Amino acid sequence: MTGSISIGRTGKAAARTTEARLDPLDTVPEAEKRPAFKVVKKGGSIKLVALRKAVAAASEVERHKWVHQGVSTRDLRAALDWFTITPEKRLLKAIGISYKTIERKEDSKLNPQHSDAALALIEVTSMAEQALGSKELAEEWLSKPALALDGERPIDLLTSAPGIEAVKDLLTRIEYGVYA
Repeated sequence: MTGSISIGRTGKAAARTTEARLDPLDTVPEAEKRPAFKVVKKGGSIKLVALRKAVAAASEVERHKWVHQGVSTRDLRAALDWFTITPEKRLLKAIGISYKTIERKEDSKLNPQHSDAALALIEVTSMAEQALGSKELAEEWLSKPALALDGERPIDLLTSAPGIEAVKDLLTRIEYGVYA
């Protein structure tokens, strides 16, 4: 049985969804469920709140399904709006998609390759924020060459599975204080 991924459906909208619909928030305890689209306006910038939690809470199988059904361009735009330091052009390059493509695919789904890259960007950014202590430090770290990554910028390695794993491994080592 196949269905579409639904992010952040709560209340009456959730009651109308079918059992075939996969909601990544279903892995979050009931008390912590919030709409993944909860967008908070603060100081003129729009910040995505719970999509990052949904990505972090999703199992590998749920993420696989999410990737193959496609991340919506609306979700991608909301995720990109979260960044304040990193230029949008660099973020889109990390995902492997152009701004014109996003404009053309307004209110549609990304293909699996771009969906996977978008989820990886969200996941790695969350991990960097956790390891480094702030959103600003995480964004700066993603954009600067890292010796442990052979002088490559972490954001540039998000275009392939081995690169993503190398960045996640480095962030885990930073979080636990293991640099060698």
